[in-house]
Amino acid sequence: MGPFALYFLLKIGLHATGHLQIHPASNVLLALFTSLPAPNARLRLAKNLVGWPLAAILLYTDSFLPPPARALEALGLIRGFSNEYLWELAGRLFDPTVVFGAIGIVCVYVLASRKLRVGSFVIAALLVIWAIPSSWSPLLTPASRTGSLTAPAAEDLDQSRYFVSADALDQNVARFHQEEATRHIGYAQRAQGAPFDILILHVCSLSWDDLAAVRLPTESLFARFRIVLTHFNSAASYSGPAAIRLLRAHCGQSTQKRLYDYPERSCLLFSGLEDAGYEPHWLMNHDGHFANFFADVYRRGGLSVEPEPNTDADIAADAFDGSPIYSDYDVLSRWWARRLQSGSERVALYYNTISLHDGNRLRNAPTLDGAASYARRAQQLFTDVDRFLQLIETSGRRAMVVLVAEHGAAVRGDRYQIDGLREIPSPAITEVPVAIAYVGLDSTTSSMTTRVDDPVSYFGLAELVHRNVTRNPFDARRNPTDDANGLPGGPFVAENEDALVVRVGGRYLMRPPGGAWIPWEGRRAQ
Repeated sequence: MGPFALYFLLKIGLHATGHLQIHPASNVLLALFTSLPAPNARLRLAKNLVGWPLAAILLYTDSFLPPPARALEALGLIRGFSNEYLWELAGRLFDPTVVFGAIGIVCVYVLASRKLRVGSFVIAALLVIWAIPSSWSPLLTPASRTGSLTAPAAEDLDQSRYFVSADALDQNVARFHQEEATRHIGYAQRAQGAPFDILILHVCSLSWDDLAAVRLPTESLFARFRIVLTHFNSAASYSGPAAIRLLRAHCGQSTQKRLYDYPERSCLLFSGLEDAGYEPHWLMNHDGHFANFFADVYRRGGLSVEPEPNTDADIAADAFDGSPIYSDYDVLSRWWARRLQSGSERVALYYNTISLHDGNRLRNAPTLDGAASYARRAQQLFTDVDRFLQLIETSGRRAMVVLVAEHGAAVRGDRYQIDGLREIPSPAITEVPVAIAYVGLDSTTSSMTTRVDDPVSYFGLAELVHRNVTRNPFDARRNPTDDANGLPGGPFVAENEDALVVRVGGRYLMRPPGGAWIPWEGRRAQ
């Protein structure tokens, strides 16, 4: 087997530490092929010419990287990254644990190969991996291996204490989407009572795990908000799908593939608000061109107005692709001035900010990167939002301000993904903050923040907005936080193009691109 034995030993080590997922059958076949005797130089050359390309392809297949078509698409986007960001990403690829572990395996191989047939141990180890199927969750019992277990209903996917097989998980996810397809919210009447605006601030790259990673105090960050949803599932880890899901929140959670179908008007959040008497507006602190975000909002999200100009605002940072990012407060405050002059009775704003996106560089601190840069930018974002809330209050108008994150930034990554990579929609990326502020409430109303710890997603958030529109949270006889009770929830299901993560019995299981169901082992410590 020669050098191929070292190749397999390194892969077995990565498999044991969870950095890749060996497909045993393919690896055993390749190991058997490379162990065939080659009595002369010509046959050895032929074996290497066939074996090493197959080994490279198999290594990619066993990794958690996206399928080749998706990877090629990502390479097209990477060409737009700034040189500084590319250099920063290259530095993240260095994992001391992996590097020193690999050096140790090489040393063991060099010493062992002098006296032992290492190839025999390699094939034996691969057969052991094959005998312990990774397509079964560690939650399995012997009974479930026989297929005798009846899969729990989709509504029990999260709470289930059953031990489930890979097939049962697939069935549950399919059933979940079938049930979500029946959910719908519709406005039966126009908004009544004293008018107020609804301002949705959609924040890219913000999760609870990110805030914990940079040790920002969440209590003070959300002090001005009346309701905080602590277990909100963004269901996606990229901006386009997250925006589509939010803007289609009047219907249940769809599959990733259906996000790119033509949207039904009855599912569109802003169409519903328009039917209720709200004038739609769209604002961003960037140009919206990267990854075709503009089309995701306009065509697939059904926001049928053009984005308003922002180039007169101050530039706060340079984006990961070199484009300008404008100050959140400057963009919002200038828009608010125009809104006050418009005379519209009710407006609904969709504002998207990428101030926290990975790779951005502050104009006033261009050398900061990684977690240090993220902490500075996150603090500035919340300062800007706080100033904007004060500005609204000073104007004397009433507004319901909804801050909802698209997805996390993966500030500290995990064993499956380097910092900043979001191909697998893990809970560290998709469990994001959602907070609601009511600016202009009667001063006699309690100002304490209400935490909602039940798991909810976009449909639950749309229901909260619907309740506020139809019941008017600024009615002095009501407490707006009452509308946060009993929001519709559901099991945790998050997905990207080729990866899926679910929660079963309090544990997270993931199906990586091209792989089988395995546990998500948790966040990587700082």
